[in-house]
Amino acid sequence: MQNIRHTPVAPTRTQRLTSGGEIDAHRHDDHQIVYASHGIIAITTDAGSWVAPATRALWIPAGTVHRHQAHGELRPPSSWACPPRRTRSLDAPTVLSVSPLRCAS
Repeated sequence: MQNIRHTPVAPTRTQRLTSGGEIDAHRHDDHQIVYASHGIIAITTDAGSWVAPATRALWIPAGTVHRHQAHGELRPPSSWACPPRRTRSLDAPTVLSVSPLRCAS
């Protein structure tokens, strides 16, 4: 991956991506969990690709250069978040089982 962007703090936000939409290669100094409530999200690193439907989330360890791609429209609450302490010992991208996450109206 070339032209790697560095974002020191992993963002905590919701974001809509259209099918095929991408977020370019970047890395964070923080760990990150990515979750899509609709559609499928994939991350790609130099070590491989990980794919998660709405029943799964993706763990991305701090410092991991990665890019995101949407398969199907990703609608909020597609989120990027600082993960809970118990997952912080994972040292490679990992697909996590999650219960449905919901945004407050």
